[in-house]
Amino acid sequence: MPKLKDIRDASEGMTKIQKVYSMSASDMAQGILDGIKYNSSLTASDCVTVAQHYSNLSQWASAEKWIIAGLKSLKRNILQPELQLLRGPSITELAKVLGLIRIKRLDYEGALQAYQVALKKSPPDAKLYEEHQYLESMYLKLFGLDPNIEEYDNSYKSEVFSLCSPVKKEILSVDPYIALFHDVISQKEQKILQSVSKIHLMASTTIHNNNKAVKNYRISKSVWYASDYNDVTKRLTTFMEQATGYDMKSSELFQVINYGLGGRFDGHEDYLLTDKLVLLLGVFLFLPFYQCLLVEDYNFTVHTRFSRSVANMDKLLKLEEELALNLEKYAEVLMLKANTIKWGVQLMAYRHIEESTLAWDYLKSYSLTVHMQADWLRWQLFIEKPVGLEYLDYMKSIKPSLPQSWDFNDASEGLRRMQGVYQLKANDISGGLLDGVKYNSTFSYLDCISMAQHLMNQSRWENAAQWTQAGIKLFKSTKKSTELELIRGLKLEEFYNTLAFSLVQQDESQLALEASENAHKSAPHDAEIFKAYQKLENQILSNPIPVNNNNNSHLKDQGEDLQLPRCCNGRCEIARKFSLYCLYNTKTSPFLRLAPIKTELLSKDPYIAIFHDVVYPKELTRIRTACKSHLIASTTINYTSNAYSVDSYRTSKSVWIPTDSNNLTQRITNLVGDATGLEMTTSEMFQVINYGIGGLFEAHMDPVLSNAARFNGTDDRFATTIFWLSDVEQGGATIFTKLNLTVFPQSGSALFWYNLDNWGNEDKRTEHAGCPVIVGSKWIMTKWVTDMGQEFRKPCYKSGVFPLPF
Repeated sequence: MPKLKDIRDASEGMTKIQKVYSMSASDMAQGILDGIKYNSSLTASDCVTVAQHYSNLSQWASAEKWIIAGLKSLKRNILQPELQLLRGPSITELAKVLGLIRIKRLDYEGALQAYQVALKKSPPDAKLYEEHQYLESMYLKLFGLDPNIEEYDNSYKSEVFSLCSPVKKEILSVDPYIALFHDVISQKEQKILQSVSKIHLMASTTIHNNNKAVKNYRISKSVWYASDYNDVTKRLTTFMEQATGYDMKSSELFQVINYGLGGRFDGHEDYLLTDKLVLLLGVFLFLPFYQCLLVEDYNFTVHTRFSRSVANMDKLLKLEEELALNLEKYAEVLMLKANTIKWGVQLMAYRHIEESTLAWDYLKSYSLTVHMQADWLRWQLFIEKPVGLEYLDYMKSIKPSLPQSWDFNDASEGLRRMQGVYQLKANDISGGLLDGVKYNSTFSYLDCISMAQHLMNQSRWENAAQWTQAGIKLFKSTKKSTELELIRGLKLEEFYNTLAFSLVQQDESQLALEASENAHKSAPHDAEIFKAYQKLENQILSNPIPVNNNNNSHLKDQGEDLQLPRCCNGRCEIARKFSLYCLYNTKTSPFLRLAPIKTELLSKDPYIAIFHDVVYPKELTRIRTACKSHLIASTTINYTSNAYSVDSYRTSKSVWIPTDSNNLTQRITNLVGDATGLEMTTSEMFQVINYGIGGLFEAHMDPVLSNAARFNGTDDRFATTIFWLSDVEQGGATIFTKLNLTVFPQSGSALFWYNLDNWGNEDKRTEHAGCPVIVGSKWIMTKWVTDMGQEFRKPCYKSGVFPLPF
């Protein structure tokens, strides 16, 4: 390949030819040599190379002419060789070089004209504009045309940027200076900051005497980010520097803040030391006050927990749509690079054919030398340079918003529990047959193997084997692979190996050997698989005793650890001994004489009833819509440590709403009071809940105090009302485990019962559970009525007689 020395020799030869024959740069660039027009011509890159050679010789006039020739070459829009696809100089770049050369020649007016051309042909460029301003100031200063020339030297750098990309600024106060910059963060950037920050928020602290502490005069949660954390923070840092004129290198980190219930920051000053300037950029994420009632009390990070609610699955679909669009744009960038290379190859082939058939002239020789010396190095740089980095950065920024390991665990556990409670088979589930009902939805073999691996991690070998066999069946019947299957590249022999391992753990040695043999048949040339097959075969032949030594092999798979009965499907064999009937309740409130409530009595002792059609469809939609975007993982509380936690025996998402939040919540509260005759002023807030994949709440009692600790001034959950905000296609029943009573959701109705017996003690018979949801979205709203204030509404009866409320 030609070296730099060859380029210098070729350029020197070009200058000598030009000097000897007195040819102009413009003519030579067009292929006119000493009055004869040739087919050869020089590109803009060739002209710049010659100009650079003249510049090295400080022959600025000749260099200027060659740059002008390069500009004309670009304006003629002659088909450029492949190099132009990589880095061919633009009109802006050539005009700027022309300006610099003219400065060397002390032609300031010509240099200004060149810079003006560069500015017109360039997108907003603060640096280029600043150079133009400086050049203009020097020109005016030299010729004494500007009486206020000092203003150019003392102006803020921010003026340069604002002229290219102005910012809407609202000055709120001149002294002290307070300003508001409008529309500086795009919606996409806001979403990125919100999604990244939401899961990392912690209670905001204040600093006093070098000590950090959480104080009641600052109620919020926040998280800190470095200025170079991602592209958004980098851009905002640059913006602050350009908008204010201050150097941001010594600025503090960004603090993203979210304010909760009554969120505030009492009067304070931002400076920590005397005369220290603090620039604060606050990004506020507003959440409704009723969600923050509980969030502010959490002593742990609140994760999204997608699988604990199906209400927010549309967010995942939207997120996937955005990621797919981002991936499509990334593919377009890669295709553009590939097409550039193909185009370059075609042009090089065209050059090779053309130049091999025509007589050689010095222009062709010079252009080929430059091409072989410099252009191929640039091709290498072009190929090595990564493309589409902004799309990769977007994927990295969105990663915290994607389902995490705990989401997969939640989904897998929900599916395992649903399978155990309803006695479903893996083959049926994977084929869309759920508890006797066939659905269009099915699993892929990837879903099956993921479930099998989850069960294997828990040493649930029997169920793991079922799911692996289901995966093998689907793998064999799959005709077209999805893009994810192509990426993961699972093979049939891997399924058989997994099955063999699960069977070994169950002491099913012969079946395990058959699975291992199938793996070997699927991949006969795989040495590792053949070795594993031989090892297992030798173990069985030499030692017929089961080869499994796993201590957990006795673990059963059909919901052995679930605090749920087998009656969630409503098909219980034990006869129910209840006197059930329906009536219109008109007695518990005078208002009910005008608007009686349809009441279905499910049990007299303990008292359990359904209030039918008490919430209208429009009200149900209103509640679900208002709460959907604010759901967080449901928690349980340890009243000894007063700490909240997200547990596996309650898989749902919820949000709290105050009783007096709006007219609707107030109406429903009054309705509970009318239907039961209880005092509602001391009742708890509403809790709106949505259940996710296999969503359940294992058997539990609602009271939180022991019998000995009750009635000592601390209120307890005296009664429970569950409003069904939606129907559920399949599953999702509420079951009273001691009574064998199963109640399925009925949209718009409410389930009510007392948690305490006539003596004020916890009624163990009201232990209940939320059965796993098989299909559908289970929305409920719970209202707990406390015992405080019920002394005259529902006194404790010492006799065994339990008077009905009507």
